[in-house]
Amino acid sequence: MSDARWAEESTVFEAEAALRRQEDDIHDLLAKVGEANDLMARARAELDAEAEDSRADREQEEKEARTGALGPDRRELQRRLDREETSWADVLTGRDEHSSAQAYREQVGRWLRSIVEQESENDPELREGLEHMARHSRPGDPETRIPDWPTPEPSSDGRRAPEQEAPRHDPPRPPASFGTW
Repeated sequence: MSDARWAEESTVFEAEAALRRQEDDIHDLLAKVGEANDLMARARAELDAEAEDSRADREQEEKEARTGALGPDRRELQRRLDREETSWADVLTGRDEHSSAQAYREQVGRWLRSIVEQESENDPELREGLEHMARHSRPGDPETRIPDWPTPEPSSDGRRAPEQEAPRHDPPRPPASFGTW
């Protein structure tokens, strides 16, 4: 076999070997993409299940609020939410100054403080961070408040908002289902 022929066959052999390696790499990559797609599908199913659980919990809480089982302030707040006199965004940011909204914020504040206290007992880093904040705050410092962010698009579970029927001329408001958690 001539040297030229040998070089040509050797080049062809090397090219075929490189092609097989690339095909193997592509096959491995496609397998990883398939695994990632499966993982995303499972994660989406879990999120959908959590959203459904959250929706069911929210509906149960609203039902209990309407019956007065959660107290008169919570019943009044739910009545106002149902009539679209307020929104959860207004309640939680403090724009709603009605006594029922104030009582709800106080209740949530107590609940959050108890969670922080429980967690700080079990988490030394959290406890240290809270102590650091307490040492560096001064009397008369303004109370930290949630910023007055714009109201998010009407969606309670992170999905696209439903299409609106027709343009309205009154100020836009989220649907009654928004933020009822």
